[in-house]
Amino acid sequence: MLAIRVLREGRPSAVVTTGAGVALPFFALAWCLRVPTVYIEVYDRLDTPTLTARLCRPFTRLYLAQWEEQRSFMPSAITVGPLL
Repeated sequence: MLAIRVLREGRPSAVVTTGAGVALPFFALAWCLRVPTVYIEVYDRLDTPTLTARLCRPFTRLYLAQWEEQRSFMPSAITVGPLL
């Protein structure tokens, strides 16, 4: 319900996340509304994707990686470097 309310009232031009558990309903709803979604993989996962990354994958338009090593499990990601 929170995602419905926020996306309806806010009308965002994009939805961006670094992987909080609440991201999935926002990404799924944004996908249904044709709002672009951007997933930024967290900086401390270098060997496997996070659970949220795996769950949001079908609804993600653009993947961003903070380390080149993350592209081993996210080959379509764009490496942007550390965002700290």
